[in-house]
Amino acid sequence: FPSHDTTTAVAASITNHITIFPTDLNANNTTFGGKLFSEMDRIAAIASKAYVKQSPLYNKDKPFAAVTKTATIKYRAPSTTNDILKITGTPIRATGASITIQVTITKDDTTITTGEFEYITLDHDTRKPTNHGLVLDQP
Repeated sequence: FPSHDTTTAVAASITNHITIFPTDLNANNTTFGGKLFSEMDRIAAIASKAYVKQSPLYNKDKPFAAVTKTATIKYRAPSTTNDILKITGTPIRATGASITIQVTITKDDTTITTGEFEYITLDHDTRKPTNHGLVLDQP
């Protein structure tokens, strides 16, 4: 990747809440894993876009990052109907064109699911990997 100056970017967390409905349950009356994965994927995408928007090398109207890898997803505890789940995505690593978002789903003080999503920043016009020029700064 081409060398660029770097900018320190804040690794702000993005959070959302969802309520589990009966249609979200599997045959065991617990939340379907695909529902949880879908919500994790959504928050990771939002967090990666918010992070990329901080780059001075990027067109602020066209930040573009694509998921390249999903690391181990761990389902740690069940959830069920009427549970209110908190989904949090936080950038934890940023090098070259890569950004890793850690996603955690919790219910009260219980961790339900964890996982990591790796994104790569792409040039909006060529769709080729491009250095985002950001250095991670944990708040």
